[in-house]
Amino acid sequence: MPTREDYKITWGKIKNGDEDALTELYQQHYLSLINYGRTIINDHDLVNDCFMQMLIDFWDKRNSLSAVENVRSYLMTSLRRAIIYKLETDKRRDLKQEESKAMDETHQWSYEEHLIKIQSNSNLKQKISRAMDKLTVRQKELVQLKYFDDLNYDEIAERCGITKRTAYNIIFDALKILKKELYTEQSSSFHSVFLLLV
Repeated sequence: MPTREDYKITWGKIKNGDEDALTELYQQHYLSLINYGRTIINDHDLVNDCFMQMLIDFWDKRNSLSAVENVRSYLMTSLRRAIIYKLETDKRRDLKQEESKAMDETHQWSYEEHLIKIQSNSNLKQKISRAMDKLTVRQKELVQLKYFDDLNYDEIAERCGITKRTAYNIIFDALKILKKELYTEQSSSFHSVFLLLV
C-alpha cells in the first residue's frame, strides 16, 4: 500500500518529466478518485473523462507544476474543479445549441415581418428592416419574446437563462437603438411603429 511519501515521490517524478510516473499516479489513485468524483455527479463516464483529462493536463504542465505536500488531497481538489468546469462547459454548449436552433427557426417567428406588415410603404419597410439589423441576435430574440410572444420579464429571464435585470437591460438597449433608427424619419408613421414597442 503506497504511503503519502510514495505519492510525493511519484509527483516529483512527473515534475521531472518521468512519463512512467504518470502511469504510476494513475494506478495509485484511479479507483479512489473515481469513487470520489461520483459523489459529485453520479456519471462514471464523465468522471472518468475528467480524471483522464486531468492527468493529461498535469503532464502538459509538468514543467510548471507546484510542489505538493498532500498529493491525494490535491488530486481530489483538481478533479472536483475539472468536473465542475466540464459541467459548466456542457451547459454553455447546450445553451449555444439552443440559441442556434432558435435562429434556424427564425422564419417561424419573424418579428421583422410583423413590423413590416404594419405598413405597406416600401421605403418604410426598408427603414424598419435596417433598424432591426442594428440589433444583436440576443436583442432581437428578447424583443421577439417581449413584444410578439407577449412574455413578461420573469418568463423571458427563465426562458433565456438570465436574470430579470439582464433581460430588462437588453430590451431597454434594443428599444433605444430602434427609437434612434426609426425616429430619423420625422413622420407620424414611423412614430406609430415605435409606439407599438413601448
